[in-house]
Amino acid sequence: MNCPGCGQDIAVEDAFCKHCGRRLDGAPKQSLSAAVDDMEREYRQWLNEKPRDADAHYNVGLANLYSGNYAQAVEAFLVVVELLPDEASGYAKLAIALAKLGRREEALARARHACRLDPESEAVRRLVRALGG
Repeated sequence: MNCPGCGQDIAVEDAFCKHCGRRLDGAPKQSLSAAVDDMEREYRQWLNEKPRDADAHYNVGLANLYSGNYAQAVEAFLVVVELLPDEASGYAKLAIALAKLGRREEALARARHACRLDPESEAVRRLVRALGG
């Protein structure tokens, strides 16, 4: 589909043209939960081809975190921290998923580890504080 304003290629479900910003009267937008489900499905397919891809595991974890599937998010982020042990973001997201499951001590330990890996991150420091650390 082309934008009626600038003629650039756009997705049917877009509400605004990403090129010129024009408001579009396309098909109704997909719900957030459906979009998250699609995202998870796409990354799971990616994992079938590349089972040790940290980015795919991270994105599966995000999809599950956003959909409230916290146990599955924990599983995905555990793989991320195994594959990328020096990256703070995996530990921080793991901490959030653990906290959502009520596992606050484990969450705090993971958040503190993320803070040690990236002491300049204000978001990680806020997470540690929110978890009581």
